[in-house]
Formats: sequence, C-alpha cells, structure tokens
Amino acid sequence: MLLKYICFGIYFFKLIVLIKCEKDVMLYTTNTNNNEIKVHEISNSVNFTIEKNWIAKCIYKNDINNTGFAYIEIKTNSNASDSEQAFHAGYLEGNVSSDLIYSQWYNTVNDFRTTMNKSIVKEVEIFLKSNSKWISRQFHHKNDSYWHQLQLVYLQIQGIYRGYNAVSKNYLQWNDILWLSVFYDLTDLYSALGGTEVEGDGHCSVLIKILPGYKDIYFGHNSWTYYQTMLRMQKKYSLNYKKTLNTTKKIPGYEISFSSYPGSIASMDDYYLISSGLATTETTNEVFNKSLWNNIKPENIVLGNIRAVVANRLASDGETWSNIFKLYNSGTYNNQWMILDFKKFKTGQPPSAGTFWVLEQIPKKVVANDLTQVLINKGYWSSYNIPYYKDIYELTGYKEKYLQFGNWFSHEGAPRARIFSRDQVDVTDMISFMNLMRSNDYQHDPFAHCKCNPPYSASGAIAARSDLNPVNGTYEFKAQSHRPTGATDAKITNFGLFLKLRFIGIAGPTTGTGGILPIFKWSTSNFTSTPHMSHPDVWNFKPVLHKWTFGH
Repeated sequence: MLLKYICFGIYFFKLIVLIKCEKDVMLYTTNTNNNEIKVHEISNSVNFTIEKNWIAKCIYKNDINNTGFAYIEIKTNSNASDSEQAFHAGYLEGNVSSDLIYSQWYNTVNDFRTTMNKSIVKEVEIFLKSNSKWISRQFHHKNDSYWHQLQLVYLQIQGIYRGYNAVSKNYLQWNDILWLSVFYDLTDLYSALGGTEVEGDGHCSVLIKILPGYKDIYFGHNSWTYYQTMLRMQKKYSLNYKKTLNTTKKIPGYEISFSSYPGSIASMDDYYLISSGLATTETTNEVFNKSLWNNIKPENIVLGNIRAVVANRLASDGETWSNIFKLYNSGTYNNQWMILDFKKFKTGQPPSAGTFWVLEQIPKKVVANDLTQVLINKGYWSSYNIPYYKDIYELTGYKEKYLQFGNWFSHEGAPRARIFSRDQVDVTDMISFMNLMRSNDYQHDPFAHCKCNPPYSASGAIAARSDLNPVNGTYEFKAQSHRPTGATDAKITNFGLFLKLRFIGIAGPTTGTGGILPIFKWSTSNFTSTPHMSHPDVWNFKPVLHKWTFGH
C-alpha cells in the first residue's frame, strides 16, 4: 500500500469541530508533544496572529452560493521540514473543506465507479495500485529533485485523506482522495483498458493575446466538462519546499494560484499562475487511434495531472517545464500544454525568445517547441482540442476524423479556430476578453453550423452549452449532441494581475454572447438525475477578482 511508503511519521488525530459557513475561516496547525496534529481555529482577524511553532495556516471561505467559488489559501512554515509542510498543508485542506470534498467525490468519482463498466473500473484500480507501488519504490532517490517533489505531492494528498477523515462522518478511502487529483487520467485509463471512449468531446478553450504595441499580454482559459463537476474552488498554495533534502535552495514554483476543485491538489482545468513567472494551461486532445493505448503500462510512468504539478514547482522557464513534464510520460490525459513566461514580457517590446512554449503529449511521444515567434506573428494563440503539431495530429487519428466529418476536426477550420481568428481582434481590454471567452451565439454564427438537424450545435462556440442542443436532434457525432456538458467557467489574467498571482474567474455555464442564452438551472433541466450534491440550483454568477491574503 502506497501509504506505508510515504508516511514520514505516525500521526494520531483529534476531532476538531469546525464552523462551516460563508465567512472566512482561519486555521493553523501545530504538532503536539505526542506527535499529534492539532488544528487551531481563530476568529476573523486582520492580524491573523498564531503560535511560533505553526506548520501550516489557511484561510477558507465557502462562497459557492454567492460567487460560484469556494476559496482556500494555504501557507507553510519554511522552518518545518518539507515533509511536514506537505502533510500539514494537505491536512488543513482536507479538514476545513471536508463537506465539499465529499460532495465532489459523490458527484464525480462515485458516479464514475457506479455507472461505468465495473470490470473495467476494477482493472483501472489494479493499474493504479501497480503504478503506486512502482512510484513508492522510487522515493529512495532523496537527492533527486523530481522524486523529492513527487513524494511531497503524495504526502500532501495523504494529508487531505487524513484531514478529511478526521472530521467527516462519510469515510473515504485513500484511493477515493487520490482519484480526485487524477480524475481525467482515469478516463483515459478506462479507454485504454477497453472501455468506450467519448470521441470528439472537447475539453477547454484557450486564448493568449498580445495587445497592439505590446502594451499587455492576456492569458485566458475556459473549461469544457460535465456539469456535475461544477463545485469550484480557487486555491493558492505557498509551500516553502526545498528542491532536494540536501539543499537550502527553494523551488521556483513555491507559490501558485489556480482554479480547482475540492480535494484535488491539481487544477484539473488546468490553469496555473506561478511564482517562477510561468503561467501554464492546456486543452485536451483525443486519442482516436486506439492502437496507441497499447503503449500504456503501470510502471515507469507518472500520471499527467501529477507530472504537471511537479513541473510547475520545479521549472523556471518554458523549456525546463517541458523537459520535466516529458519525464515518465503516462500517455494519459493527453493535452496541448501552453507555457507562458511572464517574466520575459516587457511592456512595449516584442516578447523575447523562450516566452511561449507549446507541448503536446500522446502515448510514447511528446513534442515541445518555443513558439514565441508564432505568437508574435499572429498576435495571439488559440487552443481548442485539436493538435498543432502535424505528427501528433496524424498519429492520434485526427486526420481520419477530418476525412470523415470535415472541418470540425481541422486545426485551421474547426469552429473555434475560425471564431477565435475572427473575434480576437475585438479584444481590447479585460471586459472584451472575458466576453470572448464566454461567447456563444450558435444559432446565428455560421461557424457553428453542422450537418445536423437543426443545422447547428451549441458545441460550436468558444464556450459550449451542449445542454441546449435539442434532445430529439440528429448529430454527426456525440460531442455535437444534447448532454449535460459545456464551458463551466472562464479564467483570465494579464501582466499586472499576474504579478500578484491573481485572475478574474466566473463559474457556471455561459449565458452566451450578450446574455442571449438561458441561465442553467438544475431543477428545470432534464438532467436532474445527474449527481450535483451541494451545487447551487441556479448558475447565474458574475466575474470575481479574489484578493489573496498570504505572501506575494
């Protein structure tokens, strides 16, 4: 069992009664003489004064009913060991957000386990157990920065597991908590092990935009996923880890803010702003060539979500990030990753070489290059679930899909490719940027047309609303059809906001261009049987700019 390999000590836990409410909850942890973890709650205080021997502290606010987001901010004490910092950071998060963690598990992991083919789900569990055993055997490389950081990742997840179960009446197993941080890897594993995959099911839109005269650079992302995932959290971790056990040098990515979900230490969207000066994000590419799944084995791999976390913590530039992420390619969660180096951006000057890297992963292959000049030449970069690199495009089977279905699978001709090309010129400020990232006018936009009945799809937009496609419509493939999925958020930042690791976020399905689309409401949808524990009924929130308290 992985836990016995990554424990750094034996901990006994006391039940701490926490106030779960829509106000700031401030907590910190200490160790007792009996090596227990003690969680202290203090009143809402501007000073937030705590004991000198604290190990981790956090501010938590469940504001989902008002803004669509919960917020958690965690900082660790650099005087504590890295392992203590990691475990305590996780423990606090699991402890204070246990109610949302259970709801997210019920809506996603539990639903996956109960609705998918049970024999294949069992194979996924066996695969992950074998992978965990292999990973645990590598932790003896204590002077290797990669394995040191990976062990801290698993210690943090273990902390969430322990902290959650210390207060929740709904016991969850270790794998339940682990799956929250690697959920999208699991869907690929399910396909690789013989399950039915969802073809053409896009996941996310990205726009990176240089303003005229190089006066600013914008970095935006929206997530395309199933509506049952919409318990959203904005997180900021300030983790004062050393690169290895034998150095005093701190990791470049010691501070990171990101959009995320309860119980996950990864973003899952993915959208990260990092103290190293890097901003990283991705859109997911499908693997239609099923023969590629034969390359996926449980040893010598680290799952994609976890590799991203490690690369974010260790990398100082786009090339280094790409080289770290390439290691131990799992072949799961196959994405086009974009790495923007904000510290190379100078107002009024063209971005220097190395500012913008693009990486694409498939089983057994990763391609990564500096595409700064492409960004400069076009003035923008857009990403929409279709590979950019020709060999990745062909190897994954997109060419065959294009020959079968046409432009919906073309890198240059896909609906979002053409919409971004047409509309990015209108992005002049953060308001117009957010409007584009939430845009959808599928009934009138010619780029949303398809060989369907009716002759358009609400999936043919920057922000999809597949729930609006008619139930009795006819469609070429499943991604164009009526389903409880779409763009469930948007996050945007610019140079000034990035310096404070801040972003503007909005939660919930879009209401489209100019607010022309209906507000999503669970109780009046025909998806009421879809699990959505702890969700607001009505998703009609405004963009919010959260201000972090700790550090930066």
